[in-house]
Amino acid sequence: EEAERKTLTALTSDYKLSFVPIGPDAVIRTITMEPEEAVDGVETEGTPLVMVHGFGCGFVQFYKNLDHIHSKRRVFGIDLPGFGRSTRVPFTPDAQTAEDEFVEALEKWRLGVGLDKFILLGHSLGGFLSCAYAMKHPSRVRHLILVDPWGFPVCPENFEPTFRNARLTRRWQVFLKAIAPIAARINPLSPVRAAGPLGPYLINRFRPDLASKYNESFMQYVYHSNAQNPTGEIAFSSMRSRLAWAQNPMLTRVGTELDSSIPMTFIYGADSWMDSSSGETAQEKRPSSYVEVHKVQDAGHHVYVDQLEAFNSLVNGVCSKVDEGSDLPSPDTPNN
Repeated sequence: EEAERKTLTALTSDYKLSFVPIGPDAVIRTITMEPEEAVDGVETEGTPLVMVHGFGCGFVQFYKNLDHIHSKRRVFGIDLPGFGRSTRVPFTPDAQTAEDEFVEALEKWRLGVGLDKFILLGHSLGGFLSCAYAMKHPSRVRHLILVDPWGFPVCPENFEPTFRNARLTRRWQVFLKAIAPIAARINPLSPVRAAGPLGPYLINRFRPDLASKYNESFMQYVYHSNAQNPTGEIAFSSMRSRLAWAQNPMLTRVGTELDSSIPMTFIYGADSWMDSSSGETAQEKRPSSYVEVHKVQDAGHHVYVDQLEAFNSLVNGVCSKVDEGSDLPSPDTPNN
């Protein structure tokens, strides 16, 4: 709680923090920011934006973006169940069932805050789950923004892990490759919890890419978020295969299970370890749908902080297109 509070002092705009009930014993931690801009003295409000974090974090990962993307719309950030300050609910140890349980929790949250239709943005694991939500509740998602999403490509038969684009030191790349076979069978952040008081040190050493861009209170937030009962992490382990691939990859589903009327925008870091070709493959699988792919130069997996201004500009641009309706081409218009 204290690390969250200290990190959010960097925000210059007003915000509201709440715990939204999703069941008798479960809540989702939520930040809400209201629009600020008025046109000709008349208050206007664009389509709301919901932001879903990646693995091992919470909505606080977007704290450097929030001030810059809420001026024309309500923006919500959530901690997925099992992560951040949301309830550490148990998940069924089955890939599809765990995915469905995340989706059900997000739908209960939507009902709790009273949203109708919204833009859904997800980073990494949050991108995978946002896409899963859009498949189950297409009438609620006005536009899907997938930021370096995890879980899209199909794992090659002869896969061998490398970490060349992970923005880690050479020492860590060699170490991670060596322990990959073991890591595939355990929860990813177990060493941090097992380290006890050395956990914060390990977080900073293991994630120099984050430590160099965020303040100390944020790194403390990351540690405390992952030192708790790791139910979300366990669910992720149920959904993954062979270290970091999805058991049910999205590229096998977006062409048939995702409503063709839902516009999609992919935002990748050009130097990310994620496979950005998944965006182009999604375009091919959805030839009559709006699908855009952006690759931000000099950015890795955490593109939203690696290139802050470029990312905020892309997100604001997508949201403006939604408000204008220009992301809804005619059926005869091929995707972008």
